[in-house]
Amino acid sequence: PTANVTAFSATPASSSLINLEWTKNMANDNVMLVWSPDGTFGVPADGTAYASGAAIPGGGTVLANGSATSFDHSALNSLTTYYYKAFSYDAALKYSSGAPAQATTLLQPTLAVDPLTINVNSPAGSTPVTISSNTGWTVTCDQTWCTALNSGTGDMALSVNYEENPTIVARVAHLTITVAGLSPISVTLTQAGAAPMLVVVPPDQPVADPAGNTSFEVTSNTNWLVSTEQKWCI
Repeated sequence: PTANVTAFSATPASSSLINLEWTKNMANDNVMLVWSPDGTFGVPADGTAYASGAAIPGGGTVLANGSATSFDHSALNSLTTYYYKAFSYDAALKYSSGAPAQATTLLQPTLAVDPLTINVNSPAGSTPVTISSNTGWTVTCDQTWCTALNSGTGDMALSVNYEENPTIVARVAHLTITVAGLSPISVTLTQAGAAPMLVVVPPDQPVADPAGNTSFEVTSNTNWLVSTEQKWCI
């Protein structure tokens, strides 16, 4: 009788792809690869050649045949089990009993994020970002003043924290939410600048009549200038 292949394996590579590999028998016979959605397989008739796509009486559909030792079964459904048999056949088209294998495709990951644009005021605070996913995800931010939980799984109302913006210039942070196998999603957070602020202490400074100098303490979050309308005070 025709011997089966050895080391026949089916390995899920993604939500839509299963990789199949085998080692030919000692006679180096060619192999016909057959798949089934429910594990039911018929017996190929000796002396009959089957083309790709042909049905095997009793169950199974031919994926490929020939001298190859691997095959990628693609365009599959997510989280679905697929069953396989590899039949060796000799020059007279005598088939082996068939070596079995099976595999289940991986979960098709999903990711949705809302909102994608956030505007906040200058004081420190936090704002929610809704993450909807069926798997694990990670979060990174390109600014140290903006932070969030760096990873999670499934759906979550993510709290994004931001520090006070002490300057009068608006600033922007980008959060990137990533799920393996999908394009990352970016959230842009724009924080407004603070209102211009100027404090001079003391506001009035009496001085004696001799020449001299005095000082004022200036506190501001922006640039400032000093001017006087009297030439004797510089």
